[in-house]
Amino acid sequence: MQKKVEEFIRRKQMIASGDKIVVGVSGGADSMCLLDLLCQLAPTMNFSIVAVHVNHMLRGKEASRDEEFVKKFCKERKIMLKCVHVDVKKLAEDFGESLEEAGRRARYQAFASVEGVDKIAVAHHGDDQAETVLYNMFRGSSIRGAGGIRPVRNEIIRPLLCVLRKDIEEYLKERGIEYCTDSTNLLSEYTRNKIRNVVIPYIRENVNENVTDNINELSLDMQEAYEYIQNQAQKVYEKCLIKDNVKDGRICLNATELKGEPSLIRREVIMFALKSVSGTLKDITRKHVNGVEQLLSKQGFKRQNLPYGITVIKGYDKLSFLKEGWENFTEEDNLFLKLTEKDFDLQVLEYDGDWQKITNDYTKVFDCDKIKGNVVLRRRLPGDYITLDKAGKRKSLKTYFIDEKVPREHRDKIWVLAEGSHVLWIVGYRISAAYKTDEDTKQVLMAAIRRNQNGI
Repeated sequence: MQKKVEEFIRRKQMIASGDKIVVGVSGGADSMCLLDLLCQLAPTMNFSIVAVHVNHMLRGKEASRDEEFVKKFCKERKIMLKCVHVDVKKLAEDFGESLEEAGRRARYQAFASVEGVDKIAVAHHGDDQAETVLYNMFRGSSIRGAGGIRPVRNEIIRPLLCVLRKDIEEYLKERGIEYCTDSTNLLSEYTRNKIRNVVIPYIRENVNENVTDNINELSLDMQEAYEYIQNQAQKVYEKCLIKDNVKDGRICLNATELKGEPSLIRREVIMFALKSVSGTLKDITRKHVNGVEQLLSKQGFKRQNLPYGITVIKGYDKLSFLKEGWENFTEEDNLFLKLTEKDFDLQVLEYDGDWQKITNDYTKVFDCDKIKGNVVLRRRLPGDYITLDKAGKRKSLKTYFIDEKVPREHRDKIWVLAEGSHVLWIVGYRISAAYKTDEDTKQVLMAAIRRNQNGI
């Protein structure tokens, strides 16, 4: 096993000669195995070790027992040890986190606090990998989540990902090394514990006894696939990024360019942009990313609110990611607001049944026979309404703008094409179902936006 771990460390380039390695040691089997293995490898690979134990102050006497056990082991082996006490329960309450989240944050802060640290070694192994992959998949994961735990992430290294829990227990038995058992790991009250104690054993017994190995092999394939996808998405992100529009808390992408890319790449580019403005993707789910991607195929001005106070706006040909919300929104994010009456062209033309090919955000056609009065281009007026469907369902413009979350200060700037109070076209948004062409249409009113200084 020592040889297998050493080869894994070298293959993944986890440790460089002269590195100072912090080893997270809880006293459990996994961390005791990791500590002993690295002690064996340190002389030949030329690195030094500092053990760090974090007492979460959650398990009373059991936690004190673990701490004393680690102290005794390190003293006997002459291993430098730093013990840290953290009231994780209070930390979780102060930051509104779960105990698991607060505990993890406390541990990594303690590890990083060691002076001169180069790498932080933690004891995740192959069974943890399988558990994580399933957990991510059950929650709704992307390819990245299906790749599970990375062997190397920044300064964090995981030398035991190449072995399973049974290998660790055999190693400790052969080496005569004792360890502590955390009683909370045996409970199935937490989601991850249920996967570990119930789901995986069930699959192993009823589906495939090699389930852990198979999931781990899949995770390695997914990691390689995701790395390739990331490289391609990075190129697309740089191509779509509108550099003149990059400001603090704001990223703008060329929506037309992005829409032409495969969906898989589009979603990764969207995540690049979201991480750029938020600094994290922790609470960003597949549902959020899919929602932003769907904005690309929608007509007119659309927006979506996301965690961390992010608002994503789809305007003319831009997809804008704003950190603080509408106060960062400017008219350049929606060129429809900058149109003047001179930018519109209205023509009556013979209908040939093929107008759907040219209708888009900027060209609309309406059945002339369904227009009974004069059509005018204007701003909204009290009493304006639009027909939503063939059944004649109506909605006032005021309600429509509220439902579409159009900022109040922009509503009076939006152009409408109207017959009396009945709106044919809310420019940049939608047309009325009451004026759509059909098989009986003979002539159409074509309303088009000319090319102008705004780029339309």
